[in-house]
Amino acid sequence: MVDSNNSFIDYNNFTEIDTFTPSGSVDYLYVIDIYKLQNATISNNNVLVTTLGGAGGNGTAYPIQITGLAVDILICDNNLTALCNGPCLGIYSQNYYGITSLEVCRNNVNVSGRAGTHNYALVSGMEFQDTYVNVYSNIINVNAKDLAVATTNVNIYGISYSQITSGSHTYNIYNNTVSTNGYYAVYLYSAINSNVTSNRLQSNKTEGDASVKIVSGSNNVIFNNTGISSSVSNNYNNEIKLMSNLNFSGCISENSNILGNSNYNQVYVSVEGRGDGKSSDNPTNLTNALDNLENNTIVHIADGLYVFEKTYSITATNVTIQADNKGKAIFSGNKTRSMFSIKDTADNFIFYNLSFINGKSSANKVGGAISANVEITLNNCIFENN
Repeated sequence: MVDSNNSFIDYNNFTEIDTFTPSGSVDYLYVIDIYKLQNATISNNNVLVTTLGGAGGNGTAYPIQITGLAVDILICDNNLTALCNGPCLGIYSQNYYGITSLEVCRNNVNVSGRAGTHNYALVSGMEFQDTYVNVYSNIINVNAKDLAVATTNVNIYGISYSQITSGSHTYNIYNNTVSTNGYYAVYLYSAINSNVTSNRLQSNKTEGDASVKIVSGSNNVIFNNTGISSSVSNNYNNEIKLMSNLNFSGCISENSNILGNSNYNQVYVSVEGRGDGKSSDNPTNLTNALDNLENNTIVHIADGLYVFEKTYSITATNVTIQADNKGKAIFSGNKTRSMFSIKDTADNFIFYNLSFINGKSSANKVGGAISANVEITLNNCIFENN
């Protein structure tokens, strides 16, 4: 979008996948690209961009790109995932064409690319080449592939200003949780009147205040940044590594796509569904969908309240149950039994964007909303009174 003041990009699911560019070749992918505007909001979007492309300092995979002039830009409550074999940024913003003023908060950012010592070989959760940025309450996980040793000259960061632009740069970075396998979690080439405070920061080599590097500038404060416990940090790193492996090895190949290819059954469900479930226009009900669940299935759940009268026993593999809109498909139990019992044959089972209420209570000694005998994935789910 260009020259479009007072704009909103809200509550979308954006997926940009390049299955054509082979590994070692170069492509340039941007999902949301805005410039020359004022007062824009980007919020509550799920954004995925992935490619095998990228080489050295060439190529891009950016969920969000902003180029000045860009004033009063709010980026909040998004889930941003970028995977590639070259430069990779969750958010890229720069003031080359005019001043930029951003507020960036409560985003979940997962990035996996290939970094290097060249200035353009950058892998970062957020690269801000901006006039002013207020950055807070984000969760950022960054993993550079094939990294033998994390050194200060390899460009891997959680939050950064590493590629030089003109003008002054002021940052207020606080209450973020950042995990990266690089040397620094926060790296600013230059800054004035900036604060990096009260963040949880963990890199491969440093943590807390030691994981912040401001190369030059004046009147800057680095204070009260702590590390992340080893168990939490390992979970973050394992999560992004797993995501990278799944997307590149499990879903992306010369002849395949992700979520919706011919290898997956698509089943559509609504509260009052009476159809065959083969399309959103003819949905089935939840009981019919789960009682007849097959391997390699994605179950799409429309908004509404789904009251569970029994426990659904799941044995199928490669299954995703996902709400169309985060938190608006609500699974409600009766606090006497689990809603789901995931058996040990149900490998690679994912719940996404769902709300669970009134799951099995602790008074029943064991169990919960979900009882599982294998590892499952919960992504963007909400639990209340369970």
